[in-house]
Order: sequence, then C-alpha cells, then structure tokens
Amino acid sequence: MEKIIRLLFLAGGLVWACLLLKRLLTDKRPEEGGKSLGTMLLTEGILYFITSMGISDFLMNTVVFHKFRSGDADRLPGTLMLCAVVPGSFLAYAFLRGAGEADTGTLVLCTAGMLLGALAGGRLTQRLDGRRIKTLLGYALILSVAALIGKMIFSAGLSGTATGLSGWRLGVAVLFSMVCGALNMVGVPAKPTLTAVFLLLGLSPLCTLTLLLVMCGLSPMAASVPFYRSGRYHRRTVLAAVLTGTAGAVAGGLLMISLPAAVLNILLLGVMLLAIVTTLRK
Repeated sequence: MEKIIRLLFLAGGLVWACLLLKRLLTDKRPEEGGKSLGTMLLTEGILYFITSMGISDFLMNTVVFHKFRSGDADRLPGTLMLCAVVPGSFLAYAFLRGAGEADTGTLVLCTAGMLLGALAGGRLTQRLDGRRIKTLLGYALILSVAALIGKMIFSAGLSGTATGLSGWRLGVAVLFSMVCGALNMVGVPAKPTLTAVFLLLGLSPLCTLTLLLVMCGLSPMAASVPFYRSGRYHRRTVLAAVLTGTAGAVAGGLLMISLPAAVLNILLLGVMLLAIVTTLRK
C-alpha cells in the first residue's frame, strides 16, 4: 500500500509539472506585478527548502505575494495552490521513499480523517470565528510545547520512537486529523497542531514529518484543477515553484531524513514556537 501511495505522489507530481511547464513556458503574454524570474527562482527555492521542516508554504508564499506585489488578491488562492502542487508531491514522495518511517495504516487513516474533516469544514466556514479559533489554538500550542519539553526532560532528552499508532492513540490521532482538516477551512494552519499531537502520542520526529507532508500534500493535487483552468494565478511565481521550488523541497527533504531524531525534535519545537508567535500576533 505504501508503495502505491508513493507512486501516486510521484505520478501526480510529474503530471502537474508537465501541465504547468507546458502552459507557463508557452504563454508569452506580459505579466504585471511581482519580481523578476531570477528573484522568484531564488525565493521559491529557499522557501520550499524551509517547507521540508514542516513550516507552512502557504503562509510564506502569502507573505511573498504581498511583499512582491504579485497582482490582485483574487490571484492569491490560485498562486498558493499551484505553487504547492509539484514541490509538495515530490517532497511527500521523498519522505515516503527515503524515510520508510510511517506505518501505512496510520498514514491512510489519518489522511482519510483529514480529508473528511476538510469536507465537513467547508460547511462550517460561515459559522466559525476563525480569529477566535486561532487565538485559542495559539494558547493550546503553548501548553503542547510545554508538555513536549517536559516529556523530553523526563525522558533524558529522548524523543518518541514509534512509527505507527494503534488503539486509543490511533483514535486520538484520527480525531485530531479530522478536527484540523475542518479548521483548516477557516484559515487555521493544521501542521503545528498535528505536530504537537503526533509527538505527544509518541511518534518519532521523522514519522511525524512524513505524516504531515503526506497529509498536507494531497489537497493541492485536487484543489488546483479549477485554478489551473481559470488562469487566475501569478505565472512567474508558479514557474519558479515548479523549477527551483521542487529542487529545494527535495534537497530539504533529503537533509531532514538524514538528521538525528533529537535535532528533528528541536526543529519541530521551533516550528511550533514560530506558529505560536505568528498566531497570537494576528
């Protein structure tokens, strides 16, 4: 099953890369806004290298889009989705092939839970106060980070070593995957919360990263279709993401796979602390 999932990501990434490159390289229309292609190639390469650590590419590309004045706001959703689809697919493939950490049953059930949550969350979008939820999430992440640090201290700095979950732990992981999938529809990032949950349940840092990148890599593959058809995206940014963004993602993924578990644990804690600061500042 894991091999099938891995090949689906590889095939999806290749198909999307061909579709996007064919359109982007043959479209000679002038494009307003944004920086030069050289600047975007460097930016997206660095951005997706950092994404391999579990930091949200959507958050970073939103900042880039506004700072570089890359067009009207209605181009932002399409730009985010189409930038993520190819690097995200190859990054998930790299982790699944190189890490070999995640239990297939845990991977499939948590991914299914997140997708179901996202479907249900679409109906809740109008009822929930996204800003209030983000604030509560920020405080919950503070408690989670404190719990993780306490766990590391009492276990002499050792991180979790499990590559899969069963019983009540699996039930908790699937439940939180569903909740995070739903809340993601109102703009609440899923990665920081799921990082805390997976680590607290005893999964290894590498397994946690693998689960996160696979779960969050599926959505753009399907959600990008209407944006591709409409043409509402910033072409230079997407082209840079397909080229150097993919290279940066794969390079970062290979580096993360080779790091010791203790270093990955510290990196993931740093990602959660960054998420706390970003969330509470908003």
